[in-house]
Amino acid sequence: MALLKEEATLVQTGVHGPGDWKQTKVIIASGQAAAMVRGEVIQQDATSFKFETFDNTAPTGASAILLEDIDATGGSDVTATVMLSGSYVMADLTWPAAITAAQKNAAAAAMRGFGLIPANSFPLYS
Repeated sequence: MALLKEEATLVQTGVHGPGDWKQTKVIIASGQAAAMVRGEVIQQDATSFKFETFDNTAPTGASAILLEDIDATGGSDVTATVMLSGSYVMADLTWPAAITAAQKNAAAAAMRGFGLIPANSFPLYS
């Protein structure tokens, strides 16, 4: 999966250049419904400030992209690496099964506000 733009085989011009992205370690809250996978869109809880599975019923909460597979289904929080800003390949993201095109667009717009820019044109879905 060519999630990060610099991992992609096709280098697109006019977006972000290699190395122009930010990753960091965050805490994923315990008790997630399922294991989480690399490329999954996640959100930050406004109360605990821990990250959690993306809720497609509130797509403006999308705020980061998971960069590794993790399992936070148990009783302990998990530390994980996430992408906080930079360019990503929209088609390689992992979304909830029931998400609509409108919800993906709203999530992409929210992520754009955090500096996560899709490496393809906007709007992303029609």
